[in-house]
Amino acid sequence: MGNNVTQLEQLIGTVVNMLIPILVALALAYFIWGIIKFIGTAGGEAHEEGKKRMLWGIIALFVIVSIWGIVGYIGDIFGIDPNEKIKVPCTPGTPGCVIQPQSP
Repeated sequence: MGNNVTQLEQLIGTVVNMLIPILVALALAYFIWGIIKFIGTAGGEAHEEGKKRMLWGIIALFVIVSIWGIVGYIGDIFGIDPNEKIKVPCTPGTPGCVIQPQSP
């Protein structure tokens, strides 16, 4: 059981660590696409669409970086080291599980 939880934890950590840079790159690409559309058109509907894309690209970047910062800040408050492995408790009878007796 503990091994499965550890593997799940590692999988989630790997996915999240890969997903954050991808999301930042997508938001940045959307912003740049808005700039190109804004500059490439002199006026009209496409010009306004470029403005909206730039705005939503900036909002997306802000939200992604803010959430990333807030999670890191909360981790610092609670003393969570992002590089430290979490010790998953085990249940008696599970292979490899050793229960340490508690001292009085």
